[in-house]
Amino acid sequence: RKSEVHLFKWVDEAILDEVRMVDAKRLDLLHDVQALSLKTTDDLESQRSWLACRDQELRNQISDNNLQMTRALDAVTIQLKDHMDAKIKSHLHSQFPINGHIHKLGVAVVVMGALSYFYWKLI
Repeated sequence: RKSEVHLFKWVDEAILDEVRMVDAKRLDLLHDVQALSLKTTDDLESQRSWLACRDQELRNQISDNNLQMTRALDAVTIQLKDHMDAKIKSHLHSQFPINGHIHKLGVAVVVMGALSYFYWKLI
């Protein structure tokens, strides 16, 4: 009977050693998972802050580019308008030379038309 107790004690100690070893490995794994979790969280925060900074930089760059494009378009529009005005003015002057008699005649026709309109309106 004493040998049986000794055998059971030896088996119990072996099982307890195995349980302690498994528990130690479990704690090591838990520690590794927690460390990995912290590292991953830190990496994500770092990337998030980098992305936010980069996002703001790109927004500023896009805004500056849009402003430059707007100014360039305004300048080109003004140049085109000036060019077209000059072309139209030169075309009109070539077709209808500025002559004081034509302007006086046009004004006289308009005044006569207005007077006749008011005359017939009053009658």
